[in-house]
Amino acid sequence: MKSFLWGFALLLFFIACEKSNNAAPITETEDIISEEPIGDVIEMGTITLNPTIKDMIQVKTGKGPTLNEVLDNIIVVIKDSDNKIVVNNNYRNLPEFIELVPNTNYRLTMQNKEMQPARYDIPLYGSDVLSEPIFFDVVSGQNMVIDVVLKLLDVVVSITFSEAIKIKYPDISVEAYLFYVSNETDYYPLSWNILDVGRLGYFHVGYNGGIEAELVVTITASNDLGVEIETEKIYNNITANQYYSISIEEAEDSLISFNVTLSDEEVINDTITFPN
Repeated sequence: MKSFLWGFALLLFFIACEKSNNAAPITETEDIISEEPIGDVIEMGTITLNPTIKDMIQVKTGKGPTLNEVLDNIIVVIKDSDNKIVVNNNYRNLPEFIELVPNTNYRLTMQNKEMQPARYDIPLYGSDVLSEPIFFDVVSGQNMVIDVVLKLLDVVVSITFSEAIKIKYPDISVEAYLFYVSNETDYYPLSWNILDVGRLGYFHVGYNGGIEAELVVTITASNDLGVEIETEKIYNNITANQYYSISIEEAEDSLISFNVTLSDEEVINDTITFPN
């Protein structure tokens, strides 16, 4: 009996040894974690934005917004050479040093949040996207300061009624809009009446690369017989960063006089027959 048990034990031992010899060998690559880096480590470069506001071309506009007020609503967009957006955020939410992958041709724009093409009392500022785009490269380990001039991308219109005209034509109103000559399209008219004291109208033009725009101003009122009368005036070569201060005054023989202040020290005095 003992010899039988002893023989059975030897049989189990030989079977175990055979299974051990047939097992897959453990290689060094399974035991050792590679210390080689997966790829090259890229040292990032940074940029710092230095925005300023371009002075409005004007004779008088009243108090304009400060740089801090403008920056509250400015969106910064940075695209790489493949036109992929790598930064799209409010200026106030960005760090002082913006990290970017080096040696790529970037394009930067800064502009107010999207607005209606025509607005009351809310100007649209931004960088000159078309005629002066901002391109830059980033160098590893270095910071680049980028100066950005924020310009008024609108033409500004104000309407003033004289006391005499208010008395004679209490229902007088003025409508203004931009007309684009190339595609014969007009956009979003704004209107004024005698109660709209000091209201500014902003019409988006942008630095539009030569697109020809006209400012169309229409005056409407009722005469003593209750008949509606209308006069229209068109101003050509409209560009961004201009200010039109239009005064409507009664003149002799039922004339309405336009006193238009335009551009830098350029004054246009215009008289329109009303009715004509």
